Amino acid sequence: LSNRATMSFGYGLQLSLLQLARAYTALTHDGVLLPVSFEKQAVAPQGKRIFKESTAREVRNLMVSVTEPGGTGTAGAVDGFDVGAKTGTARKFVNGRYADNKHIATFIGFAPAKNPRVIVAVTIDEPTAHGYYGGVVTGPPFKKIMGGSLNILGISPTKPLTAAAVKKRLN
Repeated sequence: LSNRATMSFGYGLQLSLLQLARAYTALTHDGVLLPVSFEKQAVAPQGKRIFKESTAREVRNLMVSVTEPGGTGTAGAVDGFDVGAKTGTARKFVNGRYADNKHIATFIGFAPAKNPRVIVAVTIDEPTAHGYYGGVVTGPPFKKIMGGSLNILGISPTKPLTAAAVKKRLN
């Protein structure tokens, strides 16, 4: 297949998890792509507008359905928060072809969805323990990392907590 054909369904393109997370800054900052930052900046970083604010907001709203019942990423849902996410499952490129039995699972998302403060990206190369689909394999670690990050940052829940989450917070 040509590169154009494979790109149409997510193949033929390679990027690091950091590059993918950076791309999501354009969604979380209303169409403005930001430079990478690993710590809080004293001055807000300047970015470059790459698409319209309305487009970014519309895509963010659509991505919330991924972690809601019926979505492919329910294992990454964080109790008390609307989370926007995308799951990914790719066949691994090995010896010049896409292997049938080797995969890369990915889960990337942001929260709170309406006013994103955190982006988390998780990938597992050749998962074996619980299948290979992105939502199933990388959803649980995403959930732990995102939930812990929101807690550490003191970000208030954006929707009601389940009874199990309330009990966990009290213990």
